[in-house]
Amino acid sequence: MFLVFFIIACTIGLPVVGSLTFWPVHSWYDFYIPVVLFFGGFFGGIIVSFIVTFIASLGVNQKKERTKPGSWSYWWLHQGIKCIDWFSNIDCNVIGANKLPKNQRFVLVCNHRSNYDPMIIIERFSLKKIAFISKESNFKIPMVGRFMKGSCYQAIDRVDREEALKVIKKCTNFVQDGVMSIGVFPEGTRQRKEIIGQFHEGVFNIAIHANAPLVIAALKGTEKIAGRAPFKRTKVILKIIGVIQPDEIQNYTAKAISDLSRDLMIDFLSD
Repeated sequence: MFLVFFIIACTIGLPVVGSLTFWPVHSWYDFYIPVVLFFGGFFGGIIVSFIVTFIASLGVNQKKERTKPGSWSYWWLHQGIKCIDWFSNIDCNVIGANKLPKNQRFVLVCNHRSNYDPMIIIERFSLKKIAFISKESNFKIPMVGRFMKGSCYQAIDRVDREEALKVIKKCTNFVQDGVMSIGVFPEGTRQRKEIIGQFHEGVFNIAIHANAPLVIAALKGTEKIAGRAPFKRTKVILKIIGVIQPDEIQNYTAKAISDLSRDLMIDFLSD
């Protein structure tokens, strides 16, 4: 929350300090002074935060292959996510967080309705160190792409099957070696009309081959955030529906787990 606190400090601090020092308020008709300083502090804090974040992102080498997340990248990525979530005015109710594995890496699958989906999951479960598999275009976003790369997020090629298999193998190693948990949206893209799309079952092989727990989660309400933020609060539900333990994973094929996960999400989303 460092960036959020910094912006709040600028927003409150500048009108207080300015009104008492360099632009003093002498009488009641000077009321506009703290108002101007208030907005100046708010937007100034955002601009300074943006510049500092941009400079910090330049220290991340995008071409370097990561075997573990860089603490610098991971910290900045999460600060940015917390800042975006705060400004977006999200009220997230997390259900079933106690089901998450405590001392081992896992694979988390979830439905996909909005660009906010990974950010909400990452912020609420930040201590679990989850890296998402994401489309390649997200890694081209200024600053964000660099921090994602430095935090072991993986870009998957939806066209080149061979390259996609390499990403799945790498993510399997991350989970197996205890480096990171992996988050995946099996639909592959956001669903705007259907309640849930068809799943790409190949991603479930990460849990099977890593012999790791599979966490089945679902989000409800995130598709409304963009139309309401920042002035109208949006209620979102993030539920951990269930966890398939490693000793159970081996009894399933990737398709069987995919179908089970999808059915459980549909039951939750249909309520």
